[in-house]
Amino acid sequence: MVGSNGFYFPDGSPLIITTLRPDPEAEAQLKADRQYAADKLVEDKKALERLDRQLMPLPRQNPLPSPPREIRRRINPKDGAEMVYVAAGLFLMGDEDQSDNPRRTVTLRAFWIYKTPVTVAEYRKFCQATGRELPEAPNWAWKDDHPIVNVTWDDARAYCDWAGALLPTEAQWEKAARGTDGRQYPWGNEWDPGGLWCSVGQSRISTAPVGSSPAGASPYGCLDMAGNVWQWCADWYDADYLKSAPATNPTGHPSGTRRVLRGGSWDVSLEPYFRSALRFNSAPSSRGGNVGFRCVGAVRADLN
Repeated sequence: MVGSNGFYFPDGSPLIITTLRPDPEAEAQLKADRQYAADKLVEDKKALERLDRQLMPLPRQNPLPSPPREIRRRINPKDGAEMVYVAAGLFLMGDEDQSDNPRRTVTLRAFWIYKTPVTVAEYRKFCQATGRELPEAPNWAWKDDHPIVNVTWDDARAYCDWAGALLPTEAQWEKAARGTDGRQYPWGNEWDPGGLWCSVGQSRISTAPVGSSPAGASPYGCLDMAGNVWQWCADWYDADYLKSAPATNPTGHPSGTRRVLRGGSWDVSLEPYFRSALRFNSAPSSRGGNVGFRCVGAVRADLN
């Protein structure tokens, strides 16, 4: 005799296999438990994937072009001043913690800018050519290789007119000072007392020869963009202007009572005043032994 499943015990009795099934409630619970385990496995896998993405090093962000490694230079034949080239394009202007200069992207046309502030020797040449008098000498007397000081905004503009140049807009000044990447200082993001002439941690008593701190050079090769002297810019100062200024070639508020100054000076003892995004201002008629300027020049089509 053949058993229902075709198998027999040694004594010849058929092997009967009975399939046991759980009761409906237990079966439903087993299915629910299995689904929970499957869902939990999917959630755990997704959680692991999220952690993997968080732990994965982020790619280096470089949305803006860096200044060229090769610094382009030329000489202004009028005063003999060396100028460096700032290429056209985007740069990051302002900082999030500057209420009157918030972070944004600005586009500028190309320009040339004086490598250093205008010197006493250069300003004397202007005075000799125009019959203008030198301003009153500072306490340390005139030294030809030091920046000119005690000049008003109008004095600075008159020099630029004679030299065939302009005062920089503050957007031009800031791009020349920090490059395109939004760095805090001309040399980078960390404070470096070797990059400038100032009174942080010490007491300076005068200006220094221009270019005395080559470690503080900006990406375009400008020197003394932090320290030595505050520098007049073309713009009227307005605390709200840069919050909604044009994103292309901003030229400043159309009117005002005070002009913009940038850069910090030899007598300043607080680090934040030397940040490239910091704006200062003064009456255009004011003079000081800590205030000078530099010029910019337009770029001809064949040099752009």
